[in-house]
Amino acid sequence: MKLRVRINKQTSRVDLPGEEPTLTELSDVIKQTLLTSTGLGLNTEFSLSLNGSELLLDSGQTLSSFGIVSGDLICVLLRQPPAVAVTSGETSSTAPITDDQQTATQRPLGPPLLTEPLHTSDELDSGPVWEPMLCSEAEEGQSPLSLELLYHSARVWSPNDAVIVAAHLLMLETGFTPQGNELTAEEMPAGWRSVAGVHKLEYVHPLCGTSQVSVVAVSMGPLLIINAALTLAGTIYSVHKLQLNASSYVTDEWPGETTFKNAVVQPLLKKPGLDQSDCANYRPISKLPFISKVIQKLALTQLTSRLDDDGLLDPFQSGFRRNHSTKSAHIRVLNDILILTDSGSHVLLLLLDLTAAFNTVDLTILLHRLAFWVGVTGTALEWLKSYLNHRCFSVHVGDCSSPNVPLPWGVPQSSILKKKKKKTSFL
Repeated sequence: MKLRVRINKQTSRVDLPGEEPTLTELSDVIKQTLLTSTGLGLNTEFSLSLNGSELLLDSGQTLSSFGIVSGDLICVLLRQPPAVAVTSGETSSTAPITDDQQTATQRPLGPPLLTEPLHTSDELDSGPVWEPMLCSEAEEGQSPLSLELLYHSARVWSPNDAVIVAAHLLMLETGFTPQGNELTAEEMPAGWRSVAGVHKLEYVHPLCGTSQVSVVAVSMGPLLIINAALTLAGTIYSVHKLQLNASSYVTDEWPGETTFKNAVVQPLLKKPGLDQSDCANYRPISKLPFISKVIQKLALTQLTSRLDDDGLLDPFQSGFRRNHSTKSAHIRVLNDILILTDSGSHVLLLLLDLTAAFNTVDLTILLHRLAFWVGVTGTALEWLKSYLNHRCFSVHVGDCSSPNVPLPWGVPQSSILKKKKKKTSFL
């Protein structure tokens, strides 16, 4: 069992052998390996606590009987503070070094594999000691690093996915381990999400013997139905059901998110002399902030390099591609027609022209192809998802401006990335 032990604001990791270590064994390890490393004597009296106030009374019980699981933090409470040197004015007195303390300084620190220093703070005694935030302890507006890493590696696509990822992390924090292959804390178990939108996870717990916990979540309209079952030797002993609206637990946007994405549309006449009362005679010019275009240019360079170097584009695609144009597409089509007519075959040419093609791009399909066809993952995918989603625009005519209107599909026509996004949508 691996535990964290804190003595005088220094936290160390202790690895206890055996399946059911006792509180006495933990006290012995602390006395033999940790007290001397923190400058305390072997005869220093101390008590153990989980919360820093309530003492754990040692009467031979195992750690599991106190509810202690691997990863818990154990606080060492010293009954008497260590002697310190005191200096006042011109007089000074130094606490004498006892025989026990002198012997302790010469004593080896014990097996190097048992302890591993994690964090030492030189701040004042009243200062806080940094500890990793747990998902179960997070407050509103906070997000633990473990949840962020797991969220990005899981390629979350929907609020349901996000809720299941958070639930999985809570299971890990309470001592459950996914059944099957060993995983890191930043990975979701294989097969946790199916194409049909069903989520399934299976866990075991070191204190529950051969029992198994199965968690199955199914989307029913706006609701997510989560069923958890406890199984022992093939028999289901307990089933619990939870019904919730996943969207209410996920924040899609926050203030300032659309600062670089809000577009201003200014209608301009297509040609001089056209009827100004006819809206069809205007061309909408969408303007984005300058800093937004600089960031997009950097992203475009990297995305283009990825598509070209790995040969991910169709070899016959000519639109919005370097060294290709409509002329190269016409030459290709003409060559195919000549070959077929020379062989006596009939030719049928079908042309499809999309009006306002940029406005027809489906963002969900585009993001899916970027992830699974192009291989854009992690932070890059999250950036593109943020870039495409939750956009809005307003129309400015003279001194008049319209309210902001959501833009749920398509990409802004003044965007640098617009051509690359359209190109990728046809992959």
